[in-house]
Amino acid sequence: IGRPGQARTYAALVVGTTSGAATAELLTPQGDRLVLPNLAAWVFDGWIVGRKASGLTVAGGYHIEGCIRREATAATTTLVGSLVKTVLGEDAAGWDVAATADTSNGALKIECTGDAGELQWVCTLILTQVLTLAE
Repeated sequence: IGRPGQARTYAALVVGTTSGAATAELLTPQGDRLVLPNLAAWVFDGWIVGRKASGLTVAGGYHIEGCIRREATAATTTLVGSLVKTVLGEDAAGWDVAATADTSNGALKIECTGDAGELQWVCTLILTQVLTLAE
């Protein structure tokens, strides 16, 4: 791994809002997805917190870990193995978080599900990348 760009570590922030029992994809503050480069693999470590927007004393915290890879096209993006998810604490049992492979965009998709009312969600991710460059 001596060529530029092959090994990198990123910190990313994704945010979003759910309303009712809907699921929402979290995006960067600029509205972008977490798109993998072609021929890349990431391990990711994410910390997610949600809170009712109305100021009620309702919150939840989650930790997710996993591995994702992308070959030469977005359609080849896939999780490697199983997502590890830990519920650190939650006031509402109906809430949930997930990380999946977005094969339309070639991205890591972070999604959150709330319940009644509006919830604000924030996820901090550490992404470690290895990239196989074409010879």
